Amino acid sequence: MIEGFLMLGGVLVFLLLIFIWKSVKENKRKWKIRNGDNYTREYLELDENGVWRRISFTCESYKKNFPRHVIYIRKNWENYPEWTNKRKEEILSRLKSVLKEPEYTYIEIH
Repeated sequence: MIEGFLMLGGVLVFLLLIFIWKSVKENKRKWKIRNGDNYTREYLELDENGVWRRISFTCESYKKNFPRHVIYIRKNWENYPEWTNKRKEEILSRLKSVLKEPEYTYIEIH
C-alpha cells in the first residue's frame, strides 16, 4: 500500500517537473504554439509587459487522410492584429517549427 502511494507521488512529482520545465522553456523563448479548440491553432507571444498575446489560425483535422491537418493562413496579413505586421515570415517559421509537415499542410486563403 505504501509503495503504491510512493509510486503515485513519484509520478505526480515527475509530471510537475515536466510542466515547470515546459513553462520555463516557453517563457525563456517568449513564444509558444498551442491548440485552441478543434478548429484552431494559436501562436502566442509574450509582449514587453509580460502578457501573452495571440493570433489564431483555422485548422482542419483529418483522421485517415494525409496530410492529417491543414492550417489556413490569410493571404492578407493585415487582417491579423497590428503587432503581427511585418512579422509574417518569423511567425510562420515558428509555427512550422512546431506544427511540422507532413502532418500539417499550410494553405493561404483570401
